[in-house]
Amino acid sequence: SYGDDGLVKVCGFEIIGLLLKFNVRVMLRRHFKIMQDCAGLIDLIKEKFDKNPNFILETGVIPTNLFHNSMCLISDWSGISFEYAFTFERQVIFIDVPKKVLNLNSDNLSTKPMEISLRNEIGNIVSPNNLESILDILKKIPENDLNSKKIQQIRSETVFNIGESAKTGANYIVQLLKNINSI
Repeated sequence: SYGDDGLVKVCGFEIIGLLLKFNVRVMLRRHFKIMQDCAGLIDLIKEKFDKNPNFILETGVIPTNLFHNSMCLISDWSGISFEYAFTFERQVIFIDVPKKVLNLNSDNLSTKPMEISLRNEIGNIVSPNNLESILDILKKIPENDLNSKKIQQIRSETVFNIGESAKTGANYIVQLLKNINSI
């Protein structure tokens, strides 16, 4: 995410350096607003890591093969986390930076957003002060099939009409039009 408390700004440089030090392939796909807000930081990241063959700075759409073959996603509070987990049935490592709050009245809502309530269900939450624990999590990913089953269950409880949404939406619109015409 972007903003003063976004992952790249808070500890992105440290995470990339840590992962590359242990020969982990890293693709940084930054939010487009980071280029506006943190151009100097992105330049510093490029300068430091661009020569490393295990580092990719993606500035456009992530190539399909890289996305499909990724082991996990490291994110903050971004909605892409749920898209990734539900699509690939793989866990997310969440870096616990402060939430970006755009609605100052959000605490008054009766329902907690799934980005808050389910993040520990689809992955692991890591403190920016304990980034080394990312390596332990990565080591356990290949042997942990339970995450896939758990993510499938959460997806089935939170996403509706999977594979049928176009048909369901079209039927709903047709029914609305019939009701309007019968008035």
